[in-house]
Amino acid sequence: MPYLFVVKSPVITVSYNAIIWPEPMLPPDATESMRVKRVRETEVVSMSSDCIELNSFLRDNDLINKTVPTGTHQNNTSLFKLARLVKSYDRTTGRPASPDELKFVFDRWFGLARAFLRRTRDEYWAEFLEAYYYARIGLDQDPIQVALTSARTKPLPDLTGFSDERVRLLAAICHETQLLVGDSPFFLPTRKLAELLGAHWSSVARRLVAVEALGLIHLAPDEHRKAGRTPESTLPLRASADLPTTCG
Repeated sequence: MPYLFVVKSPVITVSYNAIIWPEPMLPPDATESMRVKRVRETEVVSMSSDCIELNSFLRDNDLINKTVPTGTHQNNTSLFKLARLVKSYDRTTGRPASPDELKFVFDRWFGLARAFLRRTRDEYWAEFLEAYYYARIGLDQDPIQVALTSARTKPLPDLTGFSDERVRLLAAICHETQLLVGDSPFFLPTRKLAELLGAHWSSVARRLVAVEALGLIHLAPDEHRKAGRTPESTLPLRASADLPTTCG
């Protein structure tokens, strides 16, 4: 095509560092981090307005990567972590995530977790929505601390043969933890409980066995405790259906 001079003047000489590169371009010596940053900025411009706030939240401390599976058979746990991450976002904004925001965060997870996925996208999407529906606390919250705080606001259960308030509080924590996790089993780290209750961890472990003997908690299906062993924090538990009535 024919060309013409727009400005009939000599070329202006400037130093290389003084060049202001157009938005779509990067200088030849741009670092990889600069390239990634430019891509993310472009993504923000192209996404819907109600997802920009969520995108900013996820970029803080690279939160989305903390929920992605690192191996096989981790997808269920990973999706529940993702749901709790969105609950943290809900708590930050003071409102539930919109459907577009839920899809946005799931799509990010799905793209990063693709190497470990064995089912269709729709199946994982449905599982994520179910996890979000049942999740009660954010990923940045300690479920044991939340359960303890909630237990202290309600009447403690009457445990047969026990007058120690700490044992009754332990039973209440079990109940509140079950409410937090829904139908899923929960884990009770005995050393963490010991710190919160002001007791030795071995004493807390024995009290958990006692609470179990009273029928207020039980091991999750297919879990077994060796005879003579105190319960370990890695054994998943379930609260009995009788516990809510006991707690009043």
